Amino acid sequence: MLNQKQASQVNYYGIARNHGQLQKYLSQLSAVKKSDFSGLDQSEQLAYKLPYGHL
Repeated sequence: MLNQKQASQVNYYGIARNHGQLQKYLSQLSAVKKSDFSGLDQSEQLAYKLPYGHL
C-alpha cells in the first residue's frame, strides 16, 4: 500500500515471472461453486476477493 493506505501498486514483473502460478491460482478460484461461496462467512468471502498479491 502506498500513500497512507490510499493507493496500491501492482508488481507486473512478479505476475509475469510467476504466470503459471497465477493461472493455477485463478483455476482454483474458478473451481469454487457459487453455492459453496455463498455458504462462507463474510471474512472468508473477502479472502477470495482480495487481489493476487503474494508473488
